Amino acid sequence: MCGRHGGAAELTVGRRTEQVSLIELDAASAVPVLRAWPEMAGTDGPKIMRDAGVVEEISPESFANLAGRCAVFRIDPAR
Repeated sequence: MCGRHGGAAELTVGRRTEQVSLIELDAASAVPVLRAWPEMAGTDGPKIMRDAGVVEEISPESFANLAGRCAVFRIDPAR
């Protein structure tokens, strides 16, 4: 289901900071995440992807087709 480790990072919200690990998803696991992203991301992110030529249109299928070409990471608590 998952691929290589993407590394470590810090997520900060307000004054709370958490150490996390990033795990890259394989293409099959990335499809549902990419399909849901245009609706969950608001308007700016998908528009930037369209305007940059990454996708032709802002639709769930256009983003799902990026699986295997656009890295998607799962965020886990650091170990």
